[in-house]
Amino acid sequence: MVKDFEMTREVYSHLQDDLSRFIYEGRVMYCLTGDISYMNRVSRSVLDRDLLDAMMKELAKISDRLIVRGAGNDYSVIRELYPEFDFKCFCDYDPTKIGQLIDGREVLSPEEFYRQYADHYVLVNSAAANGEIMEELKGHGIPEERIYNLAKAYEAICDRQYFEKEILPVWENEVFIDGGCYDGRTVRQFVNYCDGNYKKIYSLEPDPDNYEVAKTGFEKEPVRDLALLNKGLWDCSTRLSFSGGASQGARISDDGSFTIETLSVDELAGEDKVTFIKMDVEGAEYKVLLGAEKTIRRDHPKLAISIYHKLEDIFELPELILSMQQDYRFYLRHYQLGQYETVLYAI
Repeated sequence: MVKDFEMTREVYSHLQDDLSRFIYEGRVMYCLTGDISYMNRVSRSVLDRDLLDAMMKELAKISDRLIVRGAGNDYSVIRELYPEFDFKCFCDYDPTKIGQLIDGREVLSPEEFYRQYADHYVLVNSAAANGEIMEELKGHGIPEERIYNLAKAYEAICDRQYFEKEILPVWENEVFIDGGCYDGRTVRQFVNYCDGNYKKIYSLEPDPDNYEVAKTGFEKEPVRDLALLNKGLWDCSTRLSFSGGASQGARISDDGSFTIETLSVDELAGEDKVTFIKMDVEGAEYKVLLGAEKTIRRDHPKLAISIYHKLEDIFELPELILSMQQDYRFYLRHYQLGQYETVLYAI
């Protein structure tokens, strides 16, 4: 216990600014208590309140014709910030919520929403499914002037996720390893981040559907010196059971529907001097870091590591990194309402 306390204090001493310390404290308390209010406080710190205040004033004028898409934790953050927020009802994908009352308002299915209220206004209030909901609304002919997207209140922050230039300086001849490329968007973000000044990109996506989306995108708009691999990162080369699908959240799972090939960062990098490693690997971050130890010790790359998939990540991941390179400096940033999308930066 004393050792754990000392290690936590050591991690804390490596945090470089007040915002990082605030986010760290919030995640630690959330881990220890399970009380989501700690992460809601963190979420409030990243919102564009001026934009959000203006949006809420507009919504107050149409409250009797307003449908809120998303009845989860994102709504609870808005309720805390604006206790007088009023609207007609919810709409949500979750079958366990449909037909229930939340804050005295009924939760409709998307099908029921389109039958009854397709002429109403909509507040898109789900960060996790934001893109999916926006596409669905537009596909059903809901005009943009009747859609209010809460994501706009934090999209400026989201656009910087993994590539915070104020934290991560751009180096010459970058060699970038993209662990969990999803549809390829982080590769293009990286190219913009370094203004094309890179030597090599290794991008890995184990889910076959996501991989095909990324591959098709790069065939249409090629990126030079890119190695796109339909494999997962792990601490060694092996085959693992995997749960996937054409969505975010595909992951290694004991009861997965198929198997994937994996390899380690150290095997992948070989003799290349790696400058930047990004990991968003759905809870496999600890194992992937173990498989990157040689590279981390040798090259001291910049790291952008998702640190929210498991509660214990806030303790274990920075401690593991410091065990490999004691002189890393840490920053934490948060990119979403609720408990998801916290990134640990190490330089």
